[in-house]
Amino acid sequence: MFSSAASSSPIKTRSDIAASVCGSDPVKFDGKYYQMLKHDDALVLDSYYACRGSARETILLNMQSAVLDGYFQDYLKTVEEEEAVTDTEESDHESENKKANVKLAKKPQDYFPSLVNYVQNLFFKNTKEIIDQKVNTIIRNYQPDQIILYRKTIPLENFLAEKAGACRHAALMTGYMLVKLFDHLNLNAEKVYRFRTDLILKNASSLYSSGSVAHAVIIYVAANGHRYMLDSTRGLSMDVTKLDVKRRVKLDSHYPLFKTSELITAIGVNYASVPCIESVARIERCENPR
Repeated sequence: MFSSAASSSPIKTRSDIAASVCGSDPVKFDGKYYQMLKHDDALVLDSYYACRGSARETILLNMQSAVLDGYFQDYLKTVEEEEAVTDTEESDHESENKKANVKLAKKPQDYFPSLVNYVQNLFFKNTKEIIDQKVNTIIRNYQPDQIILYRKTIPLENFLAEKAGACRHAALMTGYMLVKLFDHLNLNAEKVYRFRTDLILKNASSLYSSGSVAHAVIIYVAANGHRYMLDSTRGLSMDVTKLDVKRRVKLDSHYPLFKTSELITAIGVNYASVPCIESVARIERCENPR
């Protein structure tokens, strides 16, 4: 579970490292200024974000993009179709009860698994080799005269068009979709963050000579202080505020090579401003997530 972080210093994130190496000035693209996205910037609908890595391209996220909205509308259609199938499988009595009882409406987190699955299918339906090849081709061909990688500013839509990306692309799309979902549900006060950190290996591996690998996820902080992690790269969405044995096993199964305790600690420390998690006692008194 999260321990009190009132006296803890934030753990340096990948966004902090990128800002220290590349700077954090806004990026101008197509006449609009994209602000550099940091781990503590809550995503909002009317904004433009530049997501920079010290050794990666700069990804542009236009929260007002008509193209991105098309994906969100497609997701809603998919959800509605799945719910329609479920309704037809229920008895008439059950269906009438559902219609009559507005309290049976879904909670926001009930959408998370389908949203994560939808984004995962946008980027990761091919083999890793094909995906990596496509991503590298996009980066190489876009602004070919720009030899400094992080100065290549590429819209997220370009990667979606090729159905290829990495965790950094999937996290941004997940964040966008989540903000759109909350707006659709009239829950505009919800907080959604993009978090980039390092996954630490349990054991030495020739695949990761540095002992760690950069990774990006989305953190949703609910009104009651509960933290949800959405990782579309690994097909995971879960409440990570307080991990019992069952949740720990689930988390470990999605990150078998890595120390999940390090990931959870980084999330807890960097997103510890909500009073609800200042102590275990207060965690126990939290209401059920909305």
